Amino acid sequence: MLGSPARSVDHISRGRAGVNIVTSAPTGTALNFNRAEAEHPEHDERYRIAAEHLDVLRGLWDSWEQGALVRDRESGVFFDDARLHTLDHHGEHFAAREADGVFLGPKSHPAALACAQDIARRAAAFGRTGDAAPVLFTAITPFVGSTEQEARRIHREIADLVNVDEALRYLSLNFGGHDFTGYDLDAPFPELGETGQDAFQATSTRIKGEARRSGATLRQIALDAVTPRGEFLGTPEQIADRLAHWFETGATDGFMLLEAMPQGLRTFVDHVVPILRERGLVQREYPQGTLRASLGLPVPPNRFATIEEAGPSATAAQATPRGSSSSTTA
Repeated sequence: MLGSPARSVDHISRGRAGVNIVTSAPTGTALNFNRAEAEHPEHDERYRIAAEHLDVLRGLWDSWEQGALVRDRESGVFFDDARLHTLDHHGEHFAAREADGVFLGPKSHPAALACAQDIARRAAAFGRTGDAAPVLFTAITPFVGSTEQEARRIHREIADLVNVDEALRYLSLNFGGHDFTGYDLDAPFPELGETGQDAFQATSTRIKGEARRSGATLRQIALDAVTPRGEFLGTPEQIADRLAHWFETGATDGFMLLEAMPQGLRTFVDHVVPILRERGLVQREYPQGTLRASLGLPVPPNRFATIEEAGPSATAAQATPRGSSSSTTA
């Protein structure tokens, strides 16, 4: 159901589309598959399902090799059946592995750098190094002001729009629906043990660790989870400096911008992007070609093709190698 439409969008967009694989921690997702919420797969099982699903997708896309459609009117040959393959998948679930892009949400530069290094080590164990390694995107919510004080005021205005009941409901999502309403809001964040490991594991683990280090109350943790401030608050120059530092030190390959309030993205584009562009950290124009080429990712070889045929495809020229001055950072 996904393979054919995704391939069509890829064809229509001339290669500038991608597929985002999400493992869906909320138990209510099970209802979409005619399952009870209690039957929602646990964390590690969801990732195994996602891995197999991606493997099947890639297998279906590989079933037609490059050059399979001959369209020869004189001979009447429409396609080369030697280049058409049957996947014949047999698996535990229905899904595959290595991501081309990974979306992350660390709140600090040390955490981001540690995460990037860990992913690099894991990818290297699968033989994925250099341009074959996944591209890392960090989600940030920038708060831009003409002064740092104005940026803090903007953040406070947004934080004041949220009440604690809404914050607790949002916090609960990261912990698999755990009910926080019975706890003392102004007591230290509760010790939850393994709670959250079966939901948004990385986020729940980070929140518990931050709470232990800071001694913050449940109220503080809940409100901060809804309106996180992070490092990207300040003047355009300050934010540009931090973005550059994260990128240039290998903490990330790029950023996914989240908008906390109307016009937030416009303010970023108008005031931060020109600084990054002047420093050579944002492209002035994108190359003609595919999303994969823009990200500096090699074209994966077709699993059914011979080694001779797969070689050139696997080493296709890349429009913008990662780590160059024109690599995308925002």
